[in-house]
Amino acid sequence: MSTLSKYVNGVQIYYDDYEHRWVRAVGPDVRSWEMRLGSDFTTACEYTVTAVNTGGGTSTIAQGITAGIRAIITTDDADNDAINCQVVGTPFQLASGHPLYFGWKGTINEATQSDLFIGMATKDTTLIAAHALNLADDGVYFYKLDNTVIIYGAAEKSGTVGTVTCATSEDTSAHIYEFLYDGVGAITYYFDGTQIGQITSGYPTVVLSPSLFFATGSAAVKTCTTEWMRVIQL
Repeated sequence: MSTLSKYVNGVQIYYDDYEHRWVRAVGPDVRSWEMRLGSDFTTACEYTVTAVNTGGGTSTIAQGITAGIRAIITTDDADNDAINCQVVGTPFQLASGHPLYFGWKGTINEATQSDLFIGMATKDTTLIAAHALNLADDGVYFYKLDNTVIIYGAAEKSGTVGTVTCATSEDTSAHIYEFLYDGVGAITYYFDGTQIGQITSGYPTVVLSPSLFFATGSAAVKTCTTEWMRVIQL
């Protein structure tokens, strides 16, 4: 992998072999966040974490114990058991003239009977409920629902969701999900480095927080690991 750079809005952007995949930006007005190694997932320290345990057990998010893993979600073994995790505060907002990059690399250990939500959203303790999107949550994100293997890129505003199909055969391999807002009016979605679609209207302009949700869709423990997750805005 190469590390290259370019200038956007007078800001130096570092990226890897994919020009859209921002790694770092240098400038006085840059806002950035990245899930760090050794993150503290105690509620209200770095993240607001809400566990859903319908069976009375325990669902958790913890520091990774395997090289390269920054976080691992482990659900309890009852249908709908989940972890809802959002960064404390809401430091980002899609605004004209301020491009924004979001990226996540991770793995789920069961591709069909699980829910996954990754991206940016308004603050809420239940981003997905009973295997359905919570349409009270504005955001720009990727999601997959229980009993499907299709993952979508989405933009939601005031309960209306626009989508692009990201992958029709979600699996248990590591994948990279990214979107880039150009600061003009287009959100471009990428799956494993390949552009898969754009949304140019109906996206939110409220403040958003980096968000991660994972739930089991059966009476079995499921896991979701995060290798990296970052947001950079100019």
